[in-house]
This record gives sequence, structure tokens and C-alpha cells, in this order.
Amino acid sequence: MINNQVVFNNVLFPADVGGCGHYRMRFPYWCLQTIAKNIRIVESTKLIGDPKFFQDVRMVRLQRQVNDAQCNYFLKFLKPLSEQFGFWLIFEIDDCIQYEAIPKYNMGRKAYENKQFFANVKNMLQASDIITVTTERLRQFYVETYEIPEENFLVIPNYLPRWWIGEAYDLDKRMNSFKENQKKPKIVFPMSSSHFDMGNNNDNIDDFTDMCEFIRGTYKDYDYNIIGHAPKLIEDLIKDKKVKVIPGSDLLNYPRELVMRDFNAVIAPLRDNVFNRCKSAIKLHEGWSLGYPVIAQDLECYNKHTDTLFKDGNQLQNQLDNIFKDKNKYKKIVKNNRNKIDYGYVKHPNGLWIEKNISKWHELFTLPQKTIVLDYNRYNEQQSKTNNVIKLDL
Repeated sequence: MINNQVVFNNVLFPADVGGCGHYRMRFPYWCLQTIAKNIRIVESTKLIGDPKFFQDVRMVRLQRQVNDAQCNYFLKFLKPLSEQFGFWLIFEIDDCIQYEAIPKYNMGRKAYENKQFFANVKNMLQASDIITVTTERLRQFYVETYEIPEENFLVIPNYLPRWWIGEAYDLDKRMNSFKENQKKPKIVFPMSSSHFDMGNNNDNIDDFTDMCEFIRGTYKDYDYNIIGHAPKLIEDLIKDKKVKVIPGSDLLNYPRELVMRDFNAVIAPLRDNVFNRCKSAIKLHEGWSLGYPVIAQDLECYNKHTDTLFKDGNQLQNQLDNIFKDKNKYKKIVKNNRNKIDYGYVKHPNGLWIEKNISKWHELFTLPQKTIVLDYNRYNEQQSKTNNVIKLDL
């Protein structure tokens, strides 16, 4: 107890130190621990083997566990302790984890070619009390592919910490950059290595492939910048410095790196496949928060959030023409997009800052023991004779 408050002890097992690990595990708990003194969180990248450690824990949340050792730990160690001590066992999953669903060009695919991993994931999902995912489409993927009941899932979107990315927005700077680069606007493709066929496993067909022909025809009109990787199909343009490749950044410095380079717009291409349709719109929201117009591929993950979309080179050119038509048009686009982050829009009526949406995470991190029925509509807790009962209406 702290000042007569119940203490909620939670344990997190992140799977990575990149974007997913931060958006889904670290950002929520860093934010929570600044506003809720009665929430205590332990993060560990190593499995904890002392049963006594879990005696006063309310929730154990594991991100994207797949291998045999992780599965055995989940099913043979954590699951029995969860039933004994009453803590919630939560599985966090932020992408399609199934070998056939992962594109051949994605270098992460090889890690899932072991057929046992499918069984491991399915067994852990079935044994979980709650499964947290980023989008409705991703939930549906797991319902259909792994035959998990839909009610076992809790969808919490990716939200942006304002303290991380929000203060980098500067409208005057964006307009000065627009004026300076008006003859040749600076365009950035913010793409990690998973978007490129770096191992040549798919004949150089990847999320960027369809951009190559467009870039060849327009590199004299735009200053193109690709983050992190030099696509083979335009390596001659890169070698001749007609297209720039800039190094990637660690996540915490990512907003600073983007803003300091004074880009004028973001292009977010994706190939149409199951894996990409399940993605969140985070590239869209990151760009908006920084003051960059974003032109996104016309896929399900984006077209629910914006009409600044393209299916082919002609549509992309039309969108670029519209964005750079004149300074007043550009300023309006930048302001309107940032307002969506600050104040919300149809898909996110409360905006996109995690600070304004922290109640969704707070409810998860302050769950009662599993022997209590919880109805979030009334915030009413009562004893129940039935174990493992929860109602989540967020």
C-alpha cells in the first residue's frame, strides 16, 4: 500500500529494443510511471525463474515470444503461477507472426521458418488471458489464422509520446524550408531494413520496388532521400548522388534526425499483402506530428486515416503537385495534419498523444486479481466465484 492506495506490480518481457518494443512496452510504462505512483513495473529481457518473485504481481506481459524455451517458460512456469497467484498473463503481438504471411523480402521471415514456432505461438495465445494488438485487422488475422476467440483480444493503437516527438514541430521552420526548397522539394522515404529485399530473396521485389521507376523519371524535380538502405534497382542514381541514402537512427533520436534534415514531405510506400494490411498507421502519424505532409500507399492500414494516397506513379505525382502547389496550400496541410494529432479526428477522436490516451493503458496495468469480475463501463469491481473472468469495453 502507498498512502492507502493498492500497489499494482507488473512485469514486462519486451522482445526488442526498436520501434515495436518502445511503442508497445516502454512508452506506455514510462508514461504511466510518471503519473501513477501506485503502478510499479519491472522490465526484464531475461526470463525470471524464481516463483516467489511473482507472488504479489498483478500482470505479466510478454511481447512476441516464439521459441521453445520461451514457450516452455510461458506454459509450464508462468501459467501455473498465474493460476496460483491470480496475476494476468498477457501476450503482446504487433505483427503477423506466421511464416507464410511474412513477405519473402522481409529479413525477419527466416526466423519463423521453424514450423514448431507456429505451434508455440498458438499454444501461448490460447493460454493467455488477454492478447494485446495494434489494429482490428491484426486481431482478425489471429482469430482466423490461430483460431483464437475474438473476445480474448484487446486492441490498443500505437500512440505517440508528446515528450518524444511532439515538441519537434515548428510551423515557421517548415514554411522556411518550403521556401528554400521550392525549386526542388526534399522528399524522404522513412523505411527500415524490413521493407527492402536486402537478401535478394524475392528478386528485388519489395515495398520500395514500385518507387524506383517513379524516382528515375522525377529525380531532377525532387531531392529524394532514402533512410537506411540503397535499393539495388536505383544504385546507379545513388552512386551518381542523384538520390541520397542517409543512415538510420536509434528510436529515441529519430524525431530529431528527421526534423534537423528539413524534409518537405514523406512518402510511405507498401506492397499490398496480408502483412502490410495489418500494420498500424504510425508512419502517417509520426510525419503529421513533425509537420511533414505524408503521401501513403492506398492500403487498408492508411486509407482509413487519410485521403492523401497513391496507387501508382500518376496518383503520386498528382499528390505531390497538390502538396507543393503554393505556400498557403502547404501551410494548411501541415496545420490540419498536426491538428489531427493534437485534437483528434474520426478514427482517433481523442488525438494521438499517449498522454491523452493513457487511460487505455492505465486500465490494463491496474487490473485486479483474476478472481474479480471487472466491468470498465461502470468501473465496478465485485467478487466472483468464477476464475479468469474479465470484461473489457474500451
